[in-house]
Order: sequence, then C-alpha cells, then structure tokens
Amino acid sequence: MSAAPAILSIETDPQAFAALRSAPAFAEIEAHPQTGAYARLYYPAVYGETCRDVSFAVLIEGKAAAIVLCTVLAEKLCLYGLPLRIFHAAGADAAIQARATRTAMGEIDRLAGAHSLSAVLVRDVAGPALSPLGEACLARGARADVKVVAEVDLTLGEEGWRKALRKRYKPLINWGRQNLELRFVNHRQPDEQAFERFRKFHRDVAGRVTRSSESWNAMWEWLSQGQSELVLGELSGELVSANFFVDGSSTSLYMTGVYDRNKFDKPLAHYLMWHSFERALVRGCSHLEIGDIEFKGEVDDKYHQIGYFKRGFATQLATHLVWRWQPALTGAAA
Repeated sequence: MSAAPAILSIETDPQAFAALRSAPAFAEIEAHPQTGAYARLYYPAVYGETCRDVSFAVLIEGKAAAIVLCTVLAEKLCLYGLPLRIFHAAGADAAIQARATRTAMGEIDRLAGAHSLSAVLVRDVAGPALSPLGEACLARGARADVKVVAEVDLTLGEEGWRKALRKRYKPLINWGRQNLELRFVNHRQPDEQAFERFRKFHRDVAGRVTRSSESWNAMWEWLSQGQSELVLGELSGELVSANFFVDGSSTSLYMTGVYDRNKFDKPLAHYLMWHSFERALVRGCSHLEIGDIEFKGEVDDKYHQIGYFKRGFATQLATHLVWRWQPALTGAAA
C-alpha cells in the first residue's frame, strides 16, 4: 500500500519549498510574472505584514506532484489578492494529478479554518467539461466566474499582429509613430531619474499617490535586473504617456499605463502598445498579456472602455474560471 501524500509548507521549510518551486517540472510558475519571482518581490513590498505566504507542495511517494501558491490576505485565501494557483508537475498522469488535487484541497480547507478566513479564491481552467479541481470547488459550495484576458502571441510576428489589430487603430498607431518620441528605461539604460519622472507623472495624472514607495522601489529593482522595461512617450518634449512592462521567463505583462488625456486629446496609447510587442519579443518573451476584459454592466464605463482598448490588439482572448466560496458555508466536501 502506498504511503499517504504529504504536505511541505513554505512556512515550515522555506528552502526545501523554494528548491521544489524552481525545479524544471514546475517551470510554468516562473513563466508569468504574477506567479514567479516578480510576484515574490513586488507584492510583499505592496502588502507588507498584512500578507502571509502559506504556499505548499503536495508530495506523493516523496516527489512533488503539485505546488499550491497561496497567501492569506484580508481574510481571504488567495494569491496576493488574485486567485490562488495549483500547478501540477509536468508529465504527471491523470491519476497522480487527481490525487494531488484532493490532497491540496484538503490542505486549503485546513488553512481556511486555521486562519478563520471568510473566502477562498481558486483559479481553474475553463474547458468543455468541469475539471477535477472544479468538481472539488463545486462540492464546497463555490460559484465560478469567467475571466477573459487579452493576449498577444508574440511568435506570430508583425504580420500576425496586424491581422488581429482593430482596423481603426492603424492610423492612431501611425500618428504616434510620427509625433511621439519614445524613451526606454531598462537594464541597459538604467536611468533612475527617468523612472522618478514616471513615478511623478503617475501621481499627477491620477491626482493622488496610489502606490507606496516600497512598491515603486520593487518595480525599480526588477527593472534594473533586466526583467522589465519602462517606455516613455514625449510630445514636443513633454511627457504625455508611459507604459511599464514586467517579464516572466516567457510572458510579459502590461502592468501599468499612464496617459495624460486631460491635457492632450490625442491617441497617446496606441503606438506605445504596438511597439511593445516587438520589444518584448526581442527580450525573449513568447507572449504578452495585455490584461483583463471586463464585462459591460459589471464595472463602470471607464474600465469597460479600457478593456475595449486592450481587445483591439489581442491575437487571442484566453479564458479561465475563478472559483470562490465561504469556508463557513462548506458542506461535505468531496
């Protein structure tokens, strides 16, 4: 009879957990900045002691079968405010994955109870049939929301990007190409003064300080390490637009866009976004994630319009599910 699965927690053995997380079988973790090293640098700087990392690995027959990235934040079990993630070891068969999922869900239940949490958020694949993870969430009284994300397949090249591009964006991109002067801040050009200019521009356009100095320091650290890029757009010498991209091992994330539309009624964003595809490809990324597409009626018009803007560049719209439940309402979980 095989031994029962075991749990290895980041809290009890952080070095052993880090070694498992960096193993080739879990390369998917580092592929995206929101689950990889950037997340471990940036989000603790944002949340400080209010966020507790309780990630763990599921061991079957002594080998890591799954890694669960999760944090306790604002009475929720999540991943820095996003849904927690379960990563299965590459090449694991269906039976091992199912066993690891059951064990992981049991540990999630334990954590939710131990920390008296009010909600659990779990990300799942969206497919033609409910996944084993989805079945386990449903058994806990969870409800699922569909999330749509605008992405660019960078490997398609410029011809593929143009086919997907919203037609009316082409003259707007050309306006930017002809009128905006672009400046780049990266590890080859680590201009801290330009980065400080971006921080002040962000504050001025937003009308207030929205991010802590610790979070800005983390962004600068990641940029100076060579895993992100800041793009500044100037019009007649005045800063009017800025984009900040952060990279994982294969996916670049459009993290921040700032555009001074109060002073300039011009297409300030389109050329910066378009030009970023080529630059991300040169940096070694195969995908660029532009961001979530919000549903009309569920957010105010501003955020719906931002989603419309992003959708006009996407070569594909990816979908996933977010399961959410209240642990106190959990029934007889399967």
